[in-house]
Formats: sequence, C-alpha cells, structure tokens
Amino acid sequence: LISIFKTQREAQDSFEKLAEKSIAYEFVKANRPYIPVSFEDVETYANNLKSHYFDYVDFNNKTLQSSSFLNERMLIYIYGTTTDSLGEVANYIKNIYGFYNKYANKAPDTFKRVLLVDAWQQMIDLNFESVANYISDTYLIPLAKELDDTELINALTEFKNTSVGNKAPDFSFGLESTDKNLPKTLNELDNAERYIIVFWSSTCSHCLIEIPKLEAFIKPIDKEKLRVIAVGLEDDDVLWKTKIKEFPDFINVLGLGKWDNAIGNNYDVSSTPTYFVLDADKNIIAKPETIEALKLFFEDKL
Repeated sequence: LISIFKTQREAQDSFEKLAEKSIAYEFVKANRPYIPVSFEDVETYANNLKSHYFDYVDFNNKTLQSSSFLNERMLIYIYGTTTDSLGEVANYIKNIYGFYNKYANKAPDTFKRVLLVDAWQQMIDLNFESVANYISDTYLIPLAKELDDTELINALTEFKNTSVGNKAPDFSFGLESTDKNLPKTLNELDNAERYIIVFWSSTCSHCLIEIPKLEAFIKPIDKEKLRVIAVGLEDDDVLWKTKIKEFPDFINVLGLGKWDNAIGNNYDVSSTPTYFVLDADKNIIAKPETIEALKLFFEDKL
C-alpha cells in the first residue's frame, strides 16, 4: 500500500508538471485526490477522502467555472460520500449542507446559483422531492432574493407547491362537467376518497393513447372511491369538445392558453399527460409519470 501511495503521488506530481502553463493544469491540479502517507483502515480512509475532497479545488477559478468540472465534483461528493448509518435523504441533506457551507460558499453568488440549481434538478430527477425542497428553502430562495432573480423564485415556489405532501393548488371547474351536482372548485369537491388530476391535450398523440386507458381503468371503480379531473390544455375548444364525449366519467376542465394556462402553470406542467394523485383532503400523495405507474400505485389501494 505504501508503494501504491508513493506511485500515485509521483504520478500526480508528474502530470501537474507536464500540464504547467496549459489550461489542463487547472483540472489536473483540482483533481488531485487524497493520498495517505501511511496505512489507514477503510473507515479512516473514507473519512479523510471526504474531508479532503476539495482541498485543491478553487471555486473562484474562472476556468473551472467555465466547464462542468465543479458540478460533477459536487454531485460525486453528494452521492458518493454517504454513510451506512443514515438513510438516503438524511445522507444527501448532510452532504449538501457540508458541501455548501464548507466549499461552495466561497464561490461568487452567480456561480453558487449554477451549482445549487444543478443539485436541485438532480434531486427532482431522482424523485427526492424533499431534498430538492431543502435545497430550495435553505439555500436557493435566499440566494435568488439576493440576486433579485424572480424567475427562479417563481420556479422553485411552483415546484414546491406541487410536491408530494403539499395541498394541491385550487382551481375552478368551469361549466364543462355533465354532473350538475358538482361544486365549482377542486377544494369544494368532497365526494371521493381519492382524486386523479390529469393534464392532457386533444392534440397530444401520447395523451390520445393514455387517456382512453385511464377512462377504462376508472370505469369499474365506484365514484365514491376515485374521481378524475381532466384538465385539457388547449389552444381552442373545437377538438376538445368532441374528444371529451369519449370520457364521460371524467370531470372535464378546459384550460385555454395551453402552455400559458393558469391551472397548468400553478401545477408546473411542462408536458402532457401529467398525473397527480390526491387524497380526500386534496393533498398530493403521488405523481406517477405514466398510466402504468398510476395503475401500480392504486393496485393495493382500491
């Protein structure tokens, strides 16, 4: 092991020397790993690897900022330096806290924004919404306020408002439902144990495959157990009025303006179909990505 450490150190020194006066030098130097000087047990080595991970990284270096290097190092640190004694969420939050307060905090605000937005988006992609909202509430929103970045604040707020565990944003049903006994808004609806909100469009080919499957899925289910509110994001109502006749079991809501519709915007909808599952109190309990995932969610619940 001592020999391996010596070889590793010499190789690193050699590459740094070869890279001098080139752009590559900044990356070779920043990538220098923690190299022990003597034998260490696994736990000690892992702890040292984590605590020295950014020893040679300069978060103010313009060359590093202009590449994906710092973002990649951040993500490796967050995901790759976890401990067995903590769960995934607790590990990620602990690592994000350590990363930001020990290292990223040294960077300019504009670049901290780049790093944190990347970490936030990664957590969303991996379905760790609670961690994404932790990043947002603890770091990104205060930073966005400092930078007067209202667009980012709005995006963070919209995502949090439609995260699992939050109350679903209220909206009006309009006059399109064939059920005259229905109330006028989502919050006033109180006739089922669970609800599905689906955002779709009559001009969306993928929707025209999935929405009939959704209609078939709920047809045999008692309406006291499950109702569907289908929000059609449309440029006009011509085709939509024809298509909704195929879905008589839905509460059909027209969302004119398509991608600039208030209901869709409040639910941070960027593609169709998009599904939300609510409990009786209109709290969001799931966000299945496909009709198959939605069916699996309800498999043991109905």
